[in-house]
Amino acid sequence: MLWILHPPTLSLAALVDIGSVSAGQVLFDLTLIGHVSAAVVGFSAITLTGLNAHRLKGFGRAVTGSDDGSAGALAEGREAKVRQFFAPGPNLASRSIYLVAVAGLALLVESGRFAWALQTWLVGASALWLFCVVVAEVVLWPAERAVQQELAAHQEPALPSPEVRRETVRLAGRIVAGAIVVDLGLAAAFALMAVQPR
Repeated sequence: MLWILHPPTLSLAALVDIGSVSAGQVLFDLTLIGHVSAAVVGFSAITLTGLNAHRLKGFGRAVTGSDDGSAGALAEGREAKVRQFFAPGPNLASRSIYLVAVAGLALLVESGRFAWALQTWLVGASALWLFCVVVAEVVLWPAERAVQQELAAHQEPALPSPEVRRETVRLAGRIVAGAIVVDLGLAAAFALMAVQPR
């Protein structure tokens, strides 16, 4: 209790140092939040892309696999939602996985712990992230762009010819497969970052 009677004196330099440490910690925390948020947004967007592609795939198969128009075809409202999801343009939310690496590098610089770059968990997570980006760029996003073009070119009726329907089913299958692989890879990277095995 003596410090109440005789509180320690703090110099101006010490106060400035304390302030800078606090600001640095706040910046680190904000960057960490951005790092995690980008990962969650990217993971969720890719999952949603895969789910909508699965719905589109089911619609195409129902139409090509049966002469009965009521056999598993999507209702008008569901079809409209799928079309709206695959409207022309890049899926920017799924591209947020790039921000994961940017924020991760910023965290490394801000912490000053460059030795972490050689840690097994960080090397493994980085390798998984790179693998996911390659799969997304080579498989997922090109197929997504192709589906957007197909749907935009055939508004009424949707996917009119069997050939177009089969091609859309094939592309939707590529999207589903790509989304599954990317999401599994990202989930494994998340697990490594959380557990940080030595």
